[in-house]
Amino acid sequence: MTRTYLDSGVLIAICRGKSEVAQRAFTLVNDPDREIILSEAVRLEVMPRAIYEQRHEEQKAIEEIFSLASVLEWSVPVLEEAYQLACENGIAAMDAIHLAFAVKAEADELVTTEKRSKPLFRFNTSRSSPQVVSIYER
Repeated sequence: MTRTYLDSGVLIAICRGKSEVAQRAFTLVNDPDREIILSEAVRLEVMPRAIYEQRHEEQKAIEEIFSLASVLEWSVPVLEEAYQLACENGIAAMDAIHLAFAVKAEADELVTTEKRSKPLFRFNTSRSSPQVVSIYER
Protein backbone atom coordinates (compact mmCIF):
# COMPACT_ATOMS: atom_id res chain seq x y z
CA MET A 1 0.00 0.00 0.00
CA THR A 2 1.32 3.43 -0.96
CA ARG A 3 1.34 5.98 1.86
CA THR A 4 0.34 9.28 0.26
CA TYR A 5 0.39 12.67 1.97
CA LEU A 6 -1.85 15.21 0.21
CA ASP A 7 -1.23 18.93 0.37
CA SER A 8 -4.09 21.41 0.48
CA GLY A 9 -4.11 22.06 -3.27
CA VAL A 10 -5.22 18.48 -3.88
CA LEU A 11 -8.26 18.87 -1.62
CA ILE A 12 -9.10 22.22 -3.19
CA ALA A 13 -8.94 20.62 -6.64
CA ILE A 14 -11.36 17.89 -5.56
CA CYS A 15 -13.82 20.33 -4.00
CA ARG A 16 -13.84 23.06 -6.62
CA GLY A 17 -12.76 21.66 -9.90
CA LYS A 18 -13.97 19.67 -12.83
CA SER A 19 -10.59 19.89 -14.52
CA GLU A 20 -8.14 17.15 -15.37
CA VAL A 21 -6.26 18.01 -12.16
CA ALA A 22 -9.47 17.56 -10.14
CA GLN A 23 -10.05 14.19 -11.78
CA ARG A 24 -6.51 13.06 -10.93
CA ALA A 25 -6.99 14.22 -7.33
CA PHE A 26 -10.31 12.38 -7.04
CA THR A 27 -8.74 9.20 -8.45
CA LEU A 28 -5.91 9.40 -5.89
CA VAL A 29 -8.25 9.76 -2.93
CA ASN A 30 -10.36 6.83 -4.10
CA ASP A 31 -7.46 4.47 -4.86
CA PRO A 32 -7.89 1.41 -2.59
CA ASP A 33 -4.14 0.77 -2.75
CA ARG A 34 -3.33 4.09 -1.07
CA GLU A 35 -3.34 5.17 2.52
CA ILE A 36 -4.22 8.87 2.48
CA ILE A 37 -2.43 11.05 5.01
CA LEU A 38 -3.45 14.61 5.87
CA SER A 39 -2.46 17.06 8.59
CA GLU A 40 -3.97 19.81 10.64
CA ALA A 41 -1.95 22.16 8.41
CA VAL A 42 -4.08 21.05 5.46
CA ARG A 43 -7.25 21.59 7.50
CA LEU A 44 -6.07 25.11 8.42
CA GLU A 45 -5.47 25.96 4.77
CA VAL A 46 -8.75 24.65 3.36
CA MET A 47 -11.48 24.73 5.99
CA PRO A 48 -11.64 28.32 7.36
CA ARG A 49 -12.33 29.92 3.99
CA ALA A 50 -15.00 27.35 3.14
CA ILE A 51 -16.65 28.06 6.50
CA TYR A 52 -16.35 31.85 6.22
CA GLU A 53 -17.76 31.88 2.68
CA GLN A 54 -20.47 29.42 3.73
CA ARG A 55 -19.60 26.86 1.06
CA HIS A 56 -21.41 24.05 2.83
CA GLU A 57 -20.92 21.40 0.13
CA GLU A 58 -17.18 22.10 0.12
CA GLN A 59 -17.10 21.82 3.92
CA LYS A 60 -18.84 18.45 3.77
CA ALA A 61 -16.48 17.19 1.07
CA ILE A 62 -13.43 18.27 3.09
CA GLU A 63 -14.79 16.64 6.24
CA GLU A 64 -15.48 13.42 4.35
CA ILE A 65 -11.95 13.28 2.94
CA PHE A 66 -10.53 13.91 6.43
CA SER A 67 -12.69 11.11 7.84
CA LEU A 68 -11.09 8.65 5.40
CA ALA A 69 -7.51 9.73 6.09
CA SER A 70 -4.89 9.38 8.78
CA VAL A 71 -4.63 12.90 10.23
CA LEU A 72 -1.42 14.19 11.80
CA GLU A 73 -1.57 16.68 14.67
CA TRP A 74 0.58 19.79 15.02
CA SER A 75 3.83 19.29 16.93
CA VAL A 76 6.92 21.31 17.69
CA PRO A 77 9.24 18.64 16.18
CA VAL A 78 7.35 18.89 12.86
CA LEU A 79 7.75 22.67 12.85
CA GLU A 80 11.46 22.32 13.66
CA GLU A 81 11.86 19.84 10.79
CA ALA A 82 9.96 22.23 8.51
CA TYR A 83 12.36 25.02 9.41
CA GLN A 84 15.34 22.80 8.56
CA LEU A 85 13.80 21.69 5.26
CA ALA A 86 13.00 25.30 4.32
CA CYS A 87 16.57 26.39 5.07
CA GLU A 88 18.17 23.44 3.25
CA ASN A 89 15.98 23.55 0.15
CA GLY A 90 14.70 27.14 -0.15
CA ILE A 91 11.12 25.94 0.26
CA ALA A 92 8.20 28.23 1.22
CA ALA A 93 6.98 27.91 4.81
CA MET A 94 3.71 26.01 4.24
CA ASP A 95 5.31 23.72 1.67
CA ALA A 96 8.05 22.95 4.20
CA ILE A 97 5.42 22.22 6.86
CA HIS A 98 3.60 19.80 4.55
CA LEU A 99 6.90 18.16 3.64
CA ALA A 100 7.85 17.80 7.32
CA PHE A 101 4.49 16.15 8.03
CA ALA A 102 5.06 13.76 5.10
CA VAL A 103 8.53 12.90 6.44
CA LYS A 104 7.11 12.34 9.94
CA ALA A 105 4.42 10.03 8.54
CA GLU A 106 7.03 8.09 6.56
CA ALA A 107 4.92 8.74 3.48
CA ASP A 108 6.06 7.28 0.18
CA GLU A 109 4.99 10.43 -1.62
CA LEU A 110 3.76 13.95 -1.08
CA VAL A 111 1.21 14.81 -3.77
CA THR A 112 0.73 18.46 -4.67
CA THR A 113 -0.80 20.66 -7.34
CA GLU A 114 2.39 22.74 -7.55
CA LYS A 115 4.34 22.99 -10.80
CA ARG A 116 7.56 20.98 -10.94
CA SER A 117 9.53 24.21 -11.31
CA LYS A 118 8.71 25.20 -7.70
CA PRO A 119 11.38 24.94 -4.96
CA LEU A 120 9.41 22.14 -3.23
CA PHE A 121 10.70 19.74 -5.89
CA ARG A 122 14.32 20.36 -4.84
CA PHE A 123 13.61 17.90 -2.03
CA ASN A 124 13.50 15.03 -4.56
CA THR A 125 17.23 15.40 -5.09
CA SER A 126 18.15 15.63 -1.41
CA ARG A 127 16.39 12.57 0.06
CA SER A 128 14.84 9.37 -1.17
CA SER A 129 11.51 9.56 0.64
CA PRO A 130 8.94 10.92 0.32
CA GLN A 131 8.97 11.71 -3.36
CA VAL A 132 7.23 14.97 -4.26
CA VAL A 133 4.73 14.33 -7.06
CA SER A 134 2.65 16.87 -8.96
CA ILE A 135 -0.80 16.13 -10.33
CA TYR A 136 -0.75 19.53 -12.03
CA GLU A 137 1.70 18.35 -14.65
CA ARG A 138 2.03 14.90 -16.11
